Amino acid sequence: MHFYLEVTLDGKFSLNEKFGNYTASLEVINNLASGVIIQTKRDAQRIIFSRKPNEIEIDESCDRQVFIRMIKDFGAILSSNPELLFERGKANLNHNYFAQYIFCGPIPTTSTPFSDIYYLSPGSRVCLKKQTIRLGVTPPPRKSNFIAALDDLIERKTRDKKAVSIEFSGGLESSVLLHSVINSKYNGSLELIHATDSESGEADDLTRVRQLADLYNLNLTVIDQQDAIPFQIKKCASLRPNFPHSGLVNIDYIDILSEVALSDDALILNGCGGDSLFRSWPQSWLSLELIRSGKPLSALKWIYHLSDYTRSSFGLTIVDSLKDYKEIKLKISNPGLYFAKPTIASGILSKEYQPEEFICQLRDFAGAASMSVRERYIDALLNQHEMLSSPIASIPGCYYTPFLSDESISSSLAIPSTKLLKNKINRYELRKLAVDKYGAPSLWHTRKGSFTGLTQRCIQRNKRQIEEFILGGYFSRFLDTDRVRQEITAVAAGVRKCPSVILNLFTAGIFVHHWRGRVYDI
Repeated sequence: MHFYLEVTLDGKFSLNEKFGNYTASLEVINNLASGVIIQTKRDAQRIIFSRKPNEIEIDESCDRQVFIRMIKDFGAILSSNPELLFERGKANLNHNYFAQYIFCGPIPTTSTPFSDIYYLSPGSRVCLKKQTIRLGVTPPPRKSNFIAALDDLIERKTRDKKAVSIEFSGGLESSVLLHSVINSKYNGSLELIHATDSESGEADDLTRVRQLADLYNLNLTVIDQQDAIPFQIKKCASLRPNFPHSGLVNIDYIDILSEVALSDDALILNGCGGDSLFRSWPQSWLSLELIRSGKPLSALKWIYHLSDYTRSSFGLTIVDSLKDYKEIKLKISNPGLYFAKPTIASGILSKEYQPEEFICQLRDFAGAASMSVRERYIDALLNQHEMLSSPIASIPGCYYTPFLSDESISSSLAIPSTKLLKNKINRYELRKLAVDKYGAPSLWHTRKGSFTGLTQRCIQRNKRQIEEFILGGYFSRFLDTDRVRQEITAVAAGVRKCPSVILNLFTAGIFVHHWRGRVYDI
């Protein structure tokens, strides 16, 4: 259920619940020690709390979207639905937000697609008097067993649910989630949802997924991308996305997931985040950090493992490490600029529509002294924002990524980066911990399926419609039309991998399509 909350400068709370019984309703608890707490009634998950009259904090464990509009001399209004915060029923589109999105995709920021409405990520702190937002601090790495922490999280999250579904690729993270749920006390229905592409030239893990479903007697839903074809120009059936997002490339898949999420007491689990925290692609430049830390033998050992993993010579591995090290320094010092793709985007967007700077707002992490840990942390927060801003996440409390909880991030970052690769096995420590706990040798399985050529085939088949949609849409006035046509033609011909700017333009257009009639600009 969406909520609408008014907070005055003197700390008075007024809570209403609106627009459908999407999830457990909320309650306000007045406690002199803690101030005011707003939490779910069913599982007592804290969403918002206030220790001081003119301050609000979003709990670090909050798994739903929270938006705020500041009102001078009054306080603020908050909601899980930004439309409830529109003045006089409509809002203006935030052009600065879209310019950055087209360049960078969804990177963490308090800005939203709507002017004067801000997004409050987990851990955010709002000073009503000063009308400012601070992002808070993530606790330092906590040396606890990651799998034990994950199991505890799954136990708490699934305890009162009637139905749990896992977006199940068959890869490591989704398999760990499956074994964690099976090992928990959860006794409701459990379903696996697997996406495949029957036309892909590279087989995915469908055979393995079917075997696992049979082994544990689980319901399995297989979504063939040829039946749920990407790049459709239409609206989602059951929800309105609150952010432009890469997920909007595939409306049919969103519709299937939203139908699951909207069923009674349902929870969808996604394994996103493990790739970042445990490095599915190892940190090639880590040897330089080890040398600078006075650990030459550890550096040589890392190069040996990396050379084995990438099947490259020792010399080439060292050269690549030096090259990557420069990029990582930029990523850590200026994440916004690093994630921007100015080469192609600058030629496609008109100069007056290009952002002056790329703002990536991240919570501080006092315990991340080393570059290797800080990079893992940055990628985890990027993933966290991407999942919390996804279309499915606009349904409150029904979509959850356990690897991206604060507990998971803290315990995983306590594992040294040098333990994440051993010979040809990546994410080694995660695999080892999971096998030790669950006794499932299949977790050592390293092959990963993919949808080879799916984007290129979809753009080739729908080239004209995609081109007309982008060039005839809201953002057309800001584009070099000839350059857009060149890029789409090159992708359709298989000459070039689809640049992110084209995907971002398409999904930004789909987002605007959903909000037509509810914003002033269109």
